[in-house]
Amino acid sequence: MISYPLEAMESLCDEILISTNDVRYSDLGYKLIPDIIKNTGPLGGLYSALKHSSNENNLIVSCDMPFVSRQLLQYIFENRGDAMVASAFAKGYIEPLCSYFHKDTLHPIEQMLRAEDYKLTHLFDNVNFKKIIIDDKLDFYRDYLFLNVNTGVEYELASEILSKINKNFKN
Repeated sequence: MISYPLEAMESLCDEILISTNDVRYSDLGYKLIPDIIKNTGPLGGLYSALKHSSNENNLIVSCDMPFVSRQLLQYIFENRGDAMVASAFAKGYIEPLCSYFHKDTLHPIEQMLRAEDYKLTHLFDNVNFKKIIIDDKLDFYRDYLFLNVNTGVEYELASEILSKINKNFKN
């Protein structure tokens, strides 16, 4: 499942890092970044990835969103303006793990980690944040674009969608 977001990022990014504590991802051929500060959730993973990134501008994508596309990521990046963080906003929800992050967000993240405030969306209150509206007016939009696959039911749904996509692609 992680191969889909990686594929979407390959043509856009000159460096791809995988924030994980799981060595099983080493077969993918990308640099693995373990959490610098353990047990801090996605905020800690983001911190570790940004700390190791050699770039000022970073796209962050969760590996459990198999339908994220290159077009979506490019749209977020191109529409970020001067924001330190720009996140996809679809169906009334911010997608914090489908976002642009400037490396300068490291300082406010460090402050949050010191305060033991691990809620990623709290970061958005402390930086120049922009919502990037993703809706059916965009040609790459799909209802399932931000489907997170964390359960067996969600996996079955994603498999069904992928099967339909492959069937339509063959026709």
